[in-house]
Amino acid sequence: MTRRVAGLVATVAMVATACGILPPDYTPHVSNSSTLRLTVFVNGTAMGELAPESQVDYAPARLPPLPWTVEARMMGGRAIASMTVQDGSIQDHRALDGTGSYSSVGSRVTLTCGQVWLWVGEPGTGGPMAEGVPGDCDP
Repeated sequence: MTRRVAGLVATVAMVATACGILPPDYTPHVSNSSTLRLTVFVNGTAMGELAPESQVDYAPARLPPLPWTVEARMMGGRAIASMTVQDGSIQDHRALDGTGSYSSVGSRVTLTCGQVWLWVGEPGTGGPMAEGVPGDCDP
């Protein structure tokens, strides 16, 4: 019986999200697929370090009220990726059959030592791929 209830709750949640009944998920995500050790900042406050080849998600309840400026900085302080998140940054206009449109904010940087991605909502492509330039991973 418990498994059936859990399944029903999950189905209702998916339908409610698809119909726009539930608010969008504004959880900031940071993915570090580089060799760099980074520090993540929200509105200028250090949230913690991010090791190479790792990812972190920040529960909105831990953050100040919107808007947020989210930055990934190298250990020397140089910002290498940033995004601004405000109310309305996620636009979800999809029908139950999946048609419609979806957009959210994010940032993707390709460096010679890997990639760094920041996003809220569903992960997107983050824009066109670009090659890093020599020295972009230097402190």
